Amino acid sequence: MNGHKVIAYLVDKQTICIKHINSQATTIINHETRVDFIELNARGHLLLFRDRKFVLHLYDVTSQSKVHLLSDCGYAQWVPGSDVVVAQRNNIMCVWYNLSVPDEVVTREICGEIEGIERTSGRTEVIVDTESSLSSYLLVEELIEFSLAIDDDDHLKALSILRQMELTPQTEAMWLQLQDASVKVHNFHTAEQCAAAVNDHSRAAYYRSLVKLSSKSDAGGLMNGQQSLRLRAKLFEMRKKVDLAEELYLGHNRADEAIKMYDDLSMSAEAIAIAEHYQGNEAGDRKRKYFEALVSSNQNAAAAELKVDSKEYLEGIGLYVKAGMPGRAAGVILEHGIVQPLSLIENVASALDKNELFEHAGKFYFERLNKPKLAIDAYVQGKMYRNAVDLSRKYEPSEVVHLEKQWGDYLLMVKNKPDEAIEHYMEAHAYTHAFEAALKCKRLSLASSLINELDCAEAHPAYTKLGHHFVRAGNFDEAETCFTEGNQHIKAINMYIEAGIWDKAEILARKYLSEDELDIFSRRLANYLEGLGHLERAEQILISNHAIAEVVSMYTKNRLFDSISHMSVKSAAAFVSETNKGIAELLEEEGNYKAASKHFCLCGDWSQAVSLCKANEMWEDAIQVAKTHGEQESVNEIAYSCFVSSSEAAGLELVNKLGVANEALEFAVERGCFDHALSIAKCCEHEKICYVHFKYALQLENTQQYSKAEVEFLLAKKPREAIDMYLAQRNFDAAARLATEHHISEATILAEAEHARESGDFKMAEGMFLMANKPQFALEVYEKEGMWDEANRIISAYFPEQIEENRHQDSTRSEELTPGGAVDTNSRLEDDAIDWCETGGGNADCIPIQRDNAVKVDLFAIEQDIIGQRCDHAISALMSLGAPYGQEYMDLYRRIVVGVLGRDDSRHDESFEVQARSVSDLKELLRQARINANGMPAPSFERMFLAVHYTDMLYLSIHHSLWDISTKCSITLLQFLDYIPPDKAFFVAGREAKRQEHISLAFILFNRYVDVYEAVEENDLSSANIDDTLDGTIVPAIVA
Repeated sequence: MNGHKVIAYLVDKQTICIKHINSQATTIINHETRVDFIELNARGHLLLFRDRKFVLHLYDVTSQSKVHLLSDCGYAQWVPGSDVVVAQRNNIMCVWYNLSVPDEVVTREICGEIEGIERTSGRTEVIVDTESSLSSYLLVEELIEFSLAIDDDDHLKALSILRQMELTPQTEAMWLQLQDASVKVHNFHTAEQCAAAVNDHSRAAYYRSLVKLSSKSDAGGLMNGQQSLRLRAKLFEMRKKVDLAEELYLGHNRADEAIKMYDDLSMSAEAIAIAEHYQGNEAGDRKRKYFEALVSSNQNAAAAELKVDSKEYLEGIGLYVKAGMPGRAAGVILEHGIVQPLSLIENVASALDKNELFEHAGKFYFERLNKPKLAIDAYVQGKMYRNAVDLSRKYEPSEVVHLEKQWGDYLLMVKNKPDEAIEHYMEAHAYTHAFEAALKCKRLSLASSLINELDCAEAHPAYTKLGHHFVRAGNFDEAETCFTEGNQHIKAINMYIEAGIWDKAEILARKYLSEDELDIFSRRLANYLEGLGHLERAEQILISNHAIAEVVSMYTKNRLFDSISHMSVKSAAAFVSETNKGIAELLEEEGNYKAASKHFCLCGDWSQAVSLCKANEMWEDAIQVAKTHGEQESVNEIAYSCFVSSSEAAGLELVNKLGVANEALEFAVERGCFDHALSIAKCCEHEKICYVHFKYALQLENTQQYSKAEVEFLLAKKPREAIDMYLAQRNFDAAARLATEHHISEATILAEAEHARESGDFKMAEGMFLMANKPQFALEVYEKEGMWDEANRIISAYFPEQIEENRHQDSTRSEELTPGGAVDTNSRLEDDAIDWCETGGGNADCIPIQRDNAVKVDLFAIEQDIIGQRCDHAISALMSLGAPYGQEYMDLYRRIVVGVLGRDDSRHDESFEVQARSVSDLKELLRQARINANGMPAPSFERMFLAVHYTDMLYLSIHHSLWDISTKCSITLLQFLDYIPPDKAFFVAGREAKRQEHISLAFILFNRYVDVYEAVEENDLSSANIDDTLDGTIVPAIVA
């Protein structure tokens, strides 16, 4: 509007910037919380904004002031093209028609949420979205039009709008707003009408006079003429800037106009001052008339001031006294050194006393009348003791002590400043009063030192008082000292008892009381503590006095049997068992079996506690006692007893409820009660049934009932154990039958045989191979192990046609077993087993063997890739293996890292991008391996990972032109010269430092690069002199 272009935007979450496009002027608003809404008005001089606390604010760009408009604001918007604001708070719509008075807000209850504002055809409606439909609320168009008229400086339109409206507080504020706007543009006619509309008739008359002056100035055609001058001066008067109006008049040699202005404003003193300067002859008459007017109107003070200004001091002094202002009269006398007439000075002094101006009176008596005694009395009457004491030290020294005492009393009793009173009491040697003041201001250490100045008769009660103050302050040690110094030992003992510090109370009692008194005191203290419920402390006191019977009686009376046991442990260890046993028997007689069992345990007879619980069917307690004091076998026995204590169904329900079904089952199995064990297993996991059958089968096997054992093994779903049983008995037919019946594949049998061979059980391995109908495998095992007798036995039984060949091999066996001719039988067996499994229909049992060999093949391929500098292939292969982690893989990872980080990565061709991808893939591989290390990778692996990580950051920062970060990464990589070629590391670091214009650092790094390069060319790293590289930094010497 008006050619101005203004924008407002958020600099950050809490800062708003308002910028004038034309002038480039900028306004910054810093808010304490995050801002979530901003909107400028049409003219760009008012800004609405709301923060995250839903508080709506208004910012005036012109005055740079902020006003809080509304809390809990859910919606806010300017009415289009106006300075009217509509906002919503809960179900209340708020409208500000006149923002110059923010408190004048029109509210209206609505149903729903405001959606927007529509302004068409002279109507302004607020659209509200209710749950069912849209509704609208009409705004007062006249008020909106008034706002627009004010913004457009269309005062006539604004005036016509207001004339149509009734006078209310809101419209009155609008009249005043229009009046101010009119005065700013010198539209006094409109301003007069505004003042008249609000019944401000005097202001309206003033504006009318300004209208006349303005019209005369316009008629003359000279805005700088006399009428214009008066008009400008009147404007200054209206703004209450009469000094500027005076300056304007005097600047145009119109002193008479200035004097007339002050006369009109009843500012005679200012008029006289101008008259004296510009109208010397007339000034005297004016001043005389003014003086007579003041005296006649009984304005003696002003008349006195006029006389003093005229250097007529005596008349001025008299007028001041007459006006009841003897202080000013005294000031004139002292300021101008007036000593005569003496009667006038005495009258002033008397008036000072009468008006209780004691400070002036004291000064007057001393300086003008030379009466220090009267001055001291005046100062004392005025409670100005400092002045009184200072005078007394010089003229009345005998009164100093008395005055100091009075001063202290005044400070303590009237001013309630005991800390200041202490010093004056000490000056007056009133140590008792100083002690009381010190207590009142809680300066207890000072009070303690002041007691030393008191005599014995005063000191004892003072110590007692001070002791009570220390008690209230919680300083019991000092309180004890005070009480003992004041011979109040009982008070000290009672203090400790009330504070619960019974040890010190007992120490004081033993120190200051006789034996008989101490015994009585201890018993009374114990009874007191018992009444408070502090039985343990009462026990300690009684035991210290060897009153064990009283302790037992106290605990028995309170039925605290646990405490009796505890007391027995501390006082007489020999009574522990007897005490607890007696308590247990008493509780058993009373039927309190649970507590009785506890005390049986305390006396060491936990088996009796178990018996008591079992006898009363307290199975849960019995189990708990057994778990706490016995072994697992005892728990199992009780659980089994619980099961057999009632019918089978009830027993099962009970052990399940107590959660000891497994314990009962274990005991039944151990005792061979397999019928009960099977019954219990039915309510447990399904595996428990198999477990019982398995245990029963083992028992049958031990008793050589193999047929029954086979049945139980099969019920336990463990045919393999049945086969192992028959193999152990060399009953291969039965083992083969079970293997066939239960579809146990030959591959599985061969795998088991191989396992037996590896564990050294060659007989078992032979049986398994024969069961799989693979005698040749058994033969190869014996041949490999050098067990030639067993090998010959296999040949005789299964390969008779090879007997002659075997004899021939015996004669040449030593030659065939040389290193050059050794045969890897294990590998051949493995390969045969795999081939047999694959030709047998791809049986899944061969998969573990195949997988193991596949891993070996992959590792061999990775090794070849590294040797052939195909590190990318090696990385992909290790990723396909799941990024394995283990000591056996560390060397592979190290060689891959050295190979990748040692490549050329020139920035000028595609090798940089290729290298960056390789480093990124390598970092991902090492990251996966770290995860597989279960959070505990080796330190060397962590160091390797950091080298790759920083290299990856270097490439990323170079790619995104983040040169500061790339420089830092290149310098950091100088720590990892065991993985990066030194010449490459120093060159890259120098290059990045140069890019950042770190010239000195780049020079050092390039210099080191040249040293390393020449040393490498000469194959002598010792000549590189690297040990002093970047001394004092984190960069180490090169690792050779």
